[in-house]
Amino acid sequence: MSALPLPPSIAHMGEEEDTMRDMALSWIAQDVDLSIHMGMITLCLDTASRAAHQAITTFDGRTLQLLAFRVFNSMAASLRLTTHGYFQSAGMVWRDLYETGWLVSYLHTYPEKIAIWSHEKDRKIRKEFEPHNIRKALNARDKFAHDHRSKIYWDLCGHASHPSFAGLYLLGPPGQDPNCGAFMEMAALSRTLEGLVEACTICAANVSALVDLADDESSSALGRFYIATNEWNASFHGVPFPEERRDEIRKAFGVE
Repeated sequence: MSALPLPPSIAHMGEEEDTMRDMALSWIAQDVDLSIHMGMITLCLDTASRAAHQAITTFDGRTLQLLAFRVFNSMAASLRLTTHGYFQSAGMVWRDLYETGWLVSYLHTYPEKIAIWSHEKDRKIRKEFEPHNIRKALNARDKFAHDHRSKIYWDLCGHASHPSFAGLYLLGPPGQDPNCGAFMEMAALSRTLEGLVEACTICAANVSALVDLADDESSSALGRFYIATNEWNASFHGVPFPEERRDEIRKAFGVE
């Protein structure tokens, strides 16, 4: 049986997506803030890739490494959806990114839990590692007075992951009818790229513990990621980044 030709509507959809991508990349190249966001996402992808490709042979290390692969793929998928004009779908991936990143952070802190988590088909074990229990454990570890992780989680549920009225505005440009397929709009692109940076920096930092610091190039790259993350948070969220802290990172990771 010979292959059937692609329906015209599917082929046209692909052409529309390519047009959206070209428009998005052009806007990013011409806008300082968007270029900074894209540069930050690139550093996050590099960090996750380095974590995923270390020579690790232990079961525990390999398990965390496989989660680093998942983090990288989710970052890349969300970026592609963003630049192709599927903003709500891009946001849906963020919840997976956060959940995976937080799980990596938890398992790295409590490595004795890795073997238990690997048998999650058991209902009791699965319950122990449910996302809300992971968030609760991390909040206790970090002595957080406010559960900001759950706020992130539920905001994403309400606006992206769950079909809710609040999230319907993401289906098309403001003041216009919803769109079946991709659409490109500057404010949506800016907002989504910034949200993706926030997710990527947290998750890349969580998997960064797997990067081999004995390798000078990887260590320097990780230092540049930490510096860039602090600079980004200072620029877009007003989080102080003292010069002495920058110098500490440079020295610790061998950044020229």
